[in-house]
Amino acid sequence: MALLEVKNLGISFGGLRAVNGFDISIEKEALYGLIGPNGAGKTTVFNMLTGVYRPTDGGIRLDGQNLIGKKPHDICKMGVARTFQNIRLFKSETVYNNVLTACHAELDHPPLQNTKGNQHKGDERCCLDKVHRNFAGRGKLAAFN
Repeated sequence: MALLEVKNLGISFGGLRAVNGFDISIEKEALYGLIGPNGAGKTTVFNMLTGVYRPTDGGIRLDGQNLIGKKPHDICKMGVARTFQNIRLFKSETVYNNVLTACHAELDHPPLQNTKGNQHKGDERCCLDKVHRNFAGRGKLAAFN
């Protein structure tokens, strides 16, 4: 069984059909890309997968669980999240702290809370270790302190 199974996904905005009959099956640990021209519906697909938009047709299952109707923050906790094309980093923070903010769903405290002390260093290390495990062998990944 695929980890992510999307069948006949579609959405309309008024009379405009933005996505029609999108299907994809992604196995665990697979790496996929979604390409197409501007206006093809790529961002709309990601917005449906992450709960930002509710599809008008089709189904989305993650590890057998239906995602349609779930809130984006609940889908994020299940392991599906998106970034935006125009990322905005925290200029006053280190690279380490910017990467750590992406782990917010994994932590039981705000990601930059008490970063000067050691109270949450174990949680932070766990999150960064997860980043390293997920991307190991898929390209270069810099080591963080």
